[in-house]
Amino acid sequence: WPIDELGDLAPENIEAMMNLLAKQNIQILSATPTADRHVLALFKRRYLLTQQKLHEVELPPSKLEQLLNARTDKENDYV
Repeated sequence: WPIDELGDLAPENIEAMMNLLAKQNIQILSATPTADRHVLALFKRRYLLTQQKLHEVELPPSKLEQLLNARTDKENDYV
């Protein structure tokens, strides 16, 4: 089912709604120009539309993951 204005809901409410729909075997489709990483993680597939072409994309790493990876890389450079 398509859902419009998903970004107007709080992320925790989006997750609760998606869990409720999943229990009823209902899958949703939504488009948004911007989305919270937490909300993106709720979808099995994520696509980016550029120049009228559809590209499947991976979930971007969180800022925390990036900082931890940078720290680990820096520590490994000293070993």
